[in-house]
Amino acid sequence: MITTRSSTLNWLFKTPLRASAVATLVSLVFAGIINSVFLSPPALSMTLFITLVIAAPMSYLTIKMVIAFRMTIESQKVKLALEHERAEILAKFMRDAAHEFKTPLTLMSSDLYLLEKSSDSAKKQQYTQDMYKQIETLNTLLETILILTRLDGTDKTDYLRTQVKAVELISDIQTFNSSGRIKLLVENPNTLPMVKINASDLHLALNQILGNALRFSPETSAIAVQIIHFGQWLVFEIKDQGQGMSEETIQRIFDRFYRVDESHTTRGLGLGLAIAKRVFELHDGHIEIQSELGKGTTFKGYIPIISVN
Repeated sequence: MITTRSSTLNWLFKTPLRASAVATLVSLVFAGIINSVFLSPPALSMTLFITLVIAAPMSYLTIKMVIAFRMTIESQKVKLALEHERAEILAKFMRDAAHEFKTPLTLMSSDLYLLEKSSDSAKKQQYTQDMYKQIETLNTLLETILILTRLDGTDKTDYLRTQVKAVELISDIQTFNSSGRIKLLVENPNTLPMVKINASDLHLALNQILGNALRFSPETSAIAVQIIHFGQWLVFEIKDQGQGMSEETIQRIFDRFYRVDESHTTRGLGLGLAIAKRVFELHDGHIEIQSELGKGTTFKGYIPIISVN
């Protein structure tokens, strides 16, 4: 109801001419009703004329001020809502980050205690190795958070990108294939268009998606990767033969620190896909997911091509 009234007012007072006409009509109606009761016809005509010349513009200005004030209030409400949302996101991020830091620190504390109590040299060596692993986990977590913070703080207008031939990205993807499981398919590579990219960040994003596909697929299965020119987009399609995802998981897969494996038995910090999503957003693109439990997952990352006129 409020939205309908607001839309009506915005239409009535969208232009000065329209607003002036409305204000004049309102002034004349009210002045005519009031003055007809107290004044003679000649005085009534003069009063209506004065109302037309003076009161109408005054009414117009008053109404415009009311509308401007109302729009300012609505704008402030939107800003406050956005600030509240940002504060909630930041608070959740800090809680999740604190939890992720706490886990390796707790394990290190336990290993250190056992190291001090043990007299077995082999066990001492094992506890020491375990602590080094947790230190590595902490370093990786910190570096990943710093990367995500940098990407979040980057505006699209300031994002550094360079123009390259899409065919040049083939060799970059091949660097991920140390396991031999990635099968790259590109039809007519020399016909691929030009794109504008941040090479290091795009490399990082693709690495996160491919790492996720390798981690959640059988070690003997292949990961199919295609680079496709589709309309105004260059599409990176990554298809695995893993366990797939439920609809609920798909809805949350880009949430920060979200882990499909809630027991944390598999490697990963729950930040990789959030990083990939942000990188594609900074390229004016997006990521789509198609998945079904037991039938694998397909990620499609879209980046706009450079149109050649």
